[in-house]
Amino acid sequence: MHTKESEFSPHESYPANSYGAWLIYWIENFRQPGDVVKESTYVNYHYLARAYILPRLGRLSLDALGPEQLQEFFFFLRRAGRRQREGGISVKFLHDIYSLVNLSLQQALIYGRARCNPCAQVVLPPLKETHSRVLDLGEQYRIEAALAQNSDPRALAVWIALYAGLRVGEVSALTWGSVDLERRCLWVTQTMIRLQVPGNTAGAPKTKVVVSAPKTKTGKRRIPLPETLRALLAARRKTLAPALAQPGCFVVCQRNGRYWEPRALERYFEKVAAQAQVESAHFHCLRHTFATRSYELGMDLKTLSELLGHARPETTQKLYVHSLDEHKAAAIQVLDHLPWRERGAVPIPAAI
Repeated sequence: MHTKESEFSPHESYPANSYGAWLIYWIENFRQPGDVVKESTYVNYHYLARAYILPRLGRLSLDALGPEQLQEFFFFLRRAGRRQREGGISVKFLHDIYSLVNLSLQQALIYGRARCNPCAQVVLPPLKETHSRVLDLGEQYRIEAALAQNSDPRALAVWIALYAGLRVGEVSALTWGSVDLERRCLWVTQTMIRLQVPGNTAGAPKTKVVVSAPKTKTGKRRIPLPETLRALLAARRKTLAPALAQPGCFVVCQRNGRYWEPRALERYFEKVAAQAQVESAHFHCLRHTFATRSYELGMDLKTLSELLGHARPETTQKLYVHSLDEHKAAAIQVLDHLPWRERGAVPIPAAI
């Protein structure tokens, strides 16, 4: 079996028929960045393999890797995690590791390297349904009021997420070439992420910033600009030196034109939220808020799903649309406007 060891440490070697040798081979040959996976997925597979899977399963032979060994492995991760820290790893992270092991063993089964895929017999704790944080109307007002008094160029990133629903990486990667103020729209064509560098040598950078296409075809999308955001973008462009307003320049940029990477925008928003006295808010909740507010104001799910870059409206409804209590309270008042109630034909009894 030929394996590309270059991305892994040269000290890592596994017997030919071991799961470790197969996992490395599978990642290097079936999960190289390109048509199948993005670079961020490839790097994440490297991290999960190095930190969690190979230390405990790497030297087991594929034939010896059965349901019992895998079940004990996932029990261990859930209880202790990588460094025996209290509480172990989260259920979501456990499922991510399971997915990697399952995909690799499924390929081993197809290629005749393994007699079965024992993942089918493994039992994991179920994923809990999570509710996305959405700003209520009062919180959104306070956030916007804080932004209006803020001259930091990163404030524009918050406005873009709040009024166009972009992810933080999409905001960081947005260039003026993707903004058309005359036609009142912008295009999402790329995203930015900081990745670990697999197998980096001593003294070399451990991470790098990567700008790439969105993770799905529907992620590339055209978004019409509401006047609020169009005016803000136009005002920002007027303040920039001509050299910083060229098509290839970043919309949310530092004084020298350099981009603000996603983590810097997230930290900035945390400060704005604290200033506005909005608790437990993170940058991604701006996208949730955009989706929920748009739906509350009458936007149909199909249009909203296209603006968010989802392939199906069902995804949008499940992940992002949350009817807030204040919206529910206003909506239920329609019951007071039944025809006979409007005419007073049926009086409300004094007591029941």
